[in-house]
Amino acid sequence: MKRLLFTIALLNIFAALGQNKADSLRKAIGAGGNDSLRASAMINLAGIHNNNGQHDSGVFYGKQALEIGRRIKNKAIESTSYATIGVCYHFAGKYKNALDNYLLSLKMEEAMDRKKKVAKILNNIGVLYADQRFFDLAEKSYLKSYKSYAELKDTVGIIQAGNNLGALYGNKSQIEKDSIMADQLVKKAVEFNTQTFEYAKKIKDRTNITNSLANLGQNYL
Repeated sequence: MKRLLFTIALLNIFAALGQNKADSLRKAIGAGGNDSLRASAMINLAGIHNNNGQHDSGVFYGKQALEIGRRIKNKAIESTSYATIGVCYHFAGKYKNALDNYLLSLKMEEAMDRKKKVAKILNNIGVLYADQRFFDLAEKSYLKSYKSYAELKDTVGIIQAGNNLGALYGNKSQIEKDSIMADQLVKKAVEFNTQTFEYAKKIKDRTNITNSLANLGQNYL
């Protein structure tokens, strides 16, 4: 089966952080002071470790931030910590642990009515299911994420969820035995990835232009 490109939206908040930033984050954590700022530093440090393949360290810092969030009764920090831990477990291949943490974050974000965060977590849950080839469950999560982003008129979010839907339908077409149904799935894939390509081109998002074109190309191989 062809492996198409998936985008995990939550990781965008980590992408620009490097080693120099990691050192300053450690200093901020060790300096004491404002608990909210320390928790934020821990969450960002978790992201750096995760991006470097140090998933256990990422989980460690995510849990440290979670403890602070609970202690100071800050639901936003708690939810972001759960999501961060989920991402680290996800990349470590510990899918059950990842899903448990994503769902905890999702429940809290829904309670706080933070619609963009809800859409991001739904997207991540979709990726998690897709990675395990649970395509029907992935589709449900992606569609909810896509609808939420559309309601928010969030172009970047629409591109991410739309690209994932296109990739999903492309993958489903590869395992569909009914040729008519397979052709319909390819058509859906092409529609979503063409749409996301146009959106990405409009906002000059090179990464998602590449993702959309790669997914489109896969459907014609």
